Amino acid sequence: MSKLYKQFRKALYDVVDLYGVVSIGAAGAPTIATGAFPGVASISRTSAGLYVLTYQDNYTLLLNLKVMLAAAAAENLAFQIISNSLTAKTITFLCTAEGVAADPSNGSSLYIGVAVRLATK
Repeated sequence: MSKLYKQFRKALYDVVDLYGVVSIGAAGAPTIATGAFPGVASISRTSAGLYVLTYQDNYTLLLNLKVMLAAAAAENLAFQIISNSLTAKTITFLCTAEGVAADPSNGSSLYIGVAVRLATK
């Protein structure tokens, strides 16, 4: 990839990268430690394996969502985007084990990266 692209990516596209860590508690309950996910207002679990991440600011386009699991127990989970609402400032994503909705085990951590475009362009 061109060095110029990397150098001017934000200036050309107004891309913002949000990175954070979410701790998973009992029954899949997510928690963001204070200051651990700048740019994200909250994350909640709405049902088994279904999580809603809420931005603090308005954006015009979701470019990427990456979720990595640091599992407290041996498990093979996959993550997929279910919906993205720019007006509600939310991304809903699903965690599955072999195609069935499942929560990460208690004590696990989700490392989440989100790339979005600012609302100013």
